[in-house]
Amino acid sequence: MLYPEHGMKISLLKLLISLTIIIGTILYTVDISMINLPNYIGLKFTRNNWNWEIERKQQEHEWDSSYFVNTIGCKMPSFPVYGDHIDKFQHKFKSPVECSIPMTRSNNNFLWISLNETELDIYYDVKDVNDIKCSYTPMYRQTDDTSFLDKTKTRGFGFGETVRINYEFVRVICKNSVTDAIIYKDHHFFVPVPSTNAAKDSKYKPNVMVLGIDSMSRLNFHRQMNKSVSVMLNDLRAIEFFGYNKLEDNTYPNLVPVLTGLDKDEIIDACVPYDNTTFDRCHFIWDKFKTQNYSTLFAEDTGWLGLFNYFRGGFSRQPTDFYLRPIVMEMERSKESKRVVNTYYCLGYRNSFDLFVEYITKFIQSIGSKAYFSFFWSSSYSHDDLLSPQLIDDSFSEFLSSLPAQTIDNTFLFIMSDHGLRFGSFRNTYQGMMEERQPALFIVPPKSFPLRFPNAVKNLLKNRRQLTTHFDLYETLRDLSNLDVITNESIQKRSHELLETDPMPRGISLFLPIPASRSCSLAEISPHWCTCHEVQELSTTDSRVLKSARLIVQHLNKIVKRFPQCQPLSLNSISNANVFSSSSDIKGFEKDENKFEDISVRLQTKPGFAEFEATVRVFNHGSANITGTISRVNLYGKQSQCVDDYEVKLYCYCNSFM
Repeated sequence: MLYPEHGMKISLLKLLISLTIIIGTILYTVDISMINLPNYIGLKFTRNNWNWEIERKQQEHEWDSSYFVNTIGCKMPSFPVYGDHIDKFQHKFKSPVECSIPMTRSNNNFLWISLNETELDIYYDVKDVNDIKCSYTPMYRQTDDTSFLDKTKTRGFGFGETVRINYEFVRVICKNSVTDAIIYKDHHFFVPVPSTNAAKDSKYKPNVMVLGIDSMSRLNFHRQMNKSVSVMLNDLRAIEFFGYNKLEDNTYPNLVPVLTGLDKDEIIDACVPYDNTTFDRCHFIWDKFKTQNYSTLFAEDTGWLGLFNYFRGGFSRQPTDFYLRPIVMEMERSKESKRVVNTYYCLGYRNSFDLFVEYITKFIQSIGSKAYFSFFWSSSYSHDDLLSPQLIDDSFSEFLSSLPAQTIDNTFLFIMSDHGLRFGSFRNTYQGMMEERQPALFIVPPKSFPLRFPNAVKNLLKNRRQLTTHFDLYETLRDLSNLDVITNESIQKRSHELLETDPMPRGISLFLPIPASRSCSLAEISPHWCTCHEVQELSTTDSRVLKSARLIVQHLNKIVKRFPQCQPLSLNSISNANVFSSSSDIKGFEKDENKFEDISVRLQTKPGFAEFEATVRVFNHGSANITGTISRVNLYGKQSQCVDDYEVKLYCYCNSFM
């Protein structure tokens, strides 16, 4: 028998069910741009009704503020962005150079004289604008280091004229027609996209853009480029990775894993068998996208320190559809270019980072709706100084803020670095040493991506507080070249397979759940570079420290002995030492006689007063060996100019200086 109150309860229940269906329908169909979004992801609910806001808050609640990563396999201590011990290294950085004033400017398609009559008089001593006769000549790549000027296609223009350019690179020369003297020489780049009659691919293919800034730890990114970080986290809703750990010393051995999935030794065996062998036979991540009909781009704003060119063979064939190196090399040769230590602050008449951003902007605007993979790398304002990235914060933040809606909606954006700053006074502190090993990584998925691939993005969000590496980034990029592998069904299947795989793979896509048991050894991070530990300082006179220091110097001399032009080295002083205890999860070291301690030593050698840092594993039974590479933590300048070997340059002190 039904009582009136029962009927009321049933009516209320029906009403609640109806409201639930209506709300669920709204949440399913609503434009995600209308939702009040959390800071870490551009979506609140997905089709399977997973709540991003609750998940994020739960993760923050579970996060131990003492650690960036706090898992079974990795205890990565946390550090502050600011503090008394950091503030003494922090001050406003003033540019050591000022770039000249350019006479010409360009946009996507056109070139013109940009100065007015008064400015031409002030900067170029031009009294009558009718005396200026300019011309442009198309320039083509011959090799990685040389270009060809096609003077048969030289065309002239004058003051007040705007000329359309149909070439990728042009050289501009302006003369005083009265004296016939060259008063201006410059270069300009464009992004001519070939027209195609191919039918548009209806398959969902998001663009992939990697923006790299050299030598930027995650914390120093916050410190020196806080405007840019604010745009990334608050406007673009980037996912920030707290446990990103570098693999090796400098740029090349850290970016090779990102671009090939191989380490620095494996790539030699695979496709670069000799010192001057080109990289043409190597398989890069952009090749995988090329097979999917993506346009590809590789651009660096520093030529002479090029990733594949600095004491290496470079490329015989242009590696990607768009390749900035030819014009950067020409610009570096300009008498107006201004180099500070290792990098050019001015390329020709313009700020090198501003030029870099200009190229990215032209590329985005010109490529239109065609799918692309792009890898941009900047070293100019970050490679040599802890504070110099301050100078590019305004430019980079403005660029990020002005990204077109189409780009944000359909581009997977990675903002990353290779490692932190590798030398200098801050690097000599404990936090500086740890930051050197913890590069920045921020990821911004396209706005619709979580709707299409909710499980993949859920794992991406969770992995921000797991131990991750450059190998993982390669696997992530590889997944983006074939989206079939990150559907919900595929992620579920691959996640199960990952748990069953023994040993755990060294590279794991960030779209998969990285196991909490992952340690540095399982990720193939050597103890010297691993930041999953707590540290205890040792006296520089400790017997273990002295034994380790002698072993390091012996190893250095073994390296330089092959080069008779280099002086033998001896120990001058020990400035710092720390001990890291062995991890119980490393197989084969469970027995007492196999227990070990990792001793990190920073020392100075003579002649030359080079400063080095290395980690020596000292076993209980008495043996010891160096783990990883020996880091050079101060600049070597011209001390090693007598050798061309890339690695030996770090250690050699030439006989000619004695």
